[in-house]
Amino acid sequence: MDRTTVINQAFVLLGVEVLDSIDSNNVNAKRAKVIYDQTRQSLLREYPHTSCTKTVSLGAPLANTNNYNIPDDCLRILSVHTGNEPDDNDRDYVLKGRVLTTTVTNPNLTYIYDNKNEGTYSVGLTEALVYLLAFKLSKSILGQADTNFYKLYQETIEKEKSVDSQQVPSIQFFSDAQFDFKYSNY
Repeated sequence: MDRTTVINQAFVLLGVEVLDSIDSNNVNAKRAKVIYDQTRQSLLREYPHTSCTKTVSLGAPLANTNNYNIPDDCLRILSVHTGNEPDDNDRDYVLKGRVLTTTVTNPNLTYIYDNKNEGTYSVGLTEALVYLLAFKLSKSILGQADTNFYKLYQETIEKEKSVDSQQVPSIQFFSDAQFDFKYSNY
């Protein structure tokens, strides 16, 4: 799956000719190319989908300060922490532009990144992106915004959030005293 395939799925819903390439000289291809990246980034930023989050060490601070550059692919910060995973070690921070300030030395950052590889998206996330693109393109291609695509997008993304949230066990689940007691003998 690539961006041309995603755009073609939106075009099929709109009833227009599909593309051989996003770089074709077709007027609809040009429209899709203009809004695709912003639409994808907006969708990814909404929720920390498992295929679009990562944790990195921020490395050396800037000029002996507590300021760190955030990665270029960062769309939204989820946590600044000292361990390998976000947990009770979450730390306060301030973000100014692309510079993060924190009192932590050697902080780790968990964030939503700009995942440009649509092949790693779940089926639900891809489907939501298709509906959102169809909605955004419907006004310029069909002459009127088709709100049915937006409703389909909203329904699909809610289902996707529910499914995605079940794929990663909660850290609280494993620190629960009842869980520890009940399963400690196994």
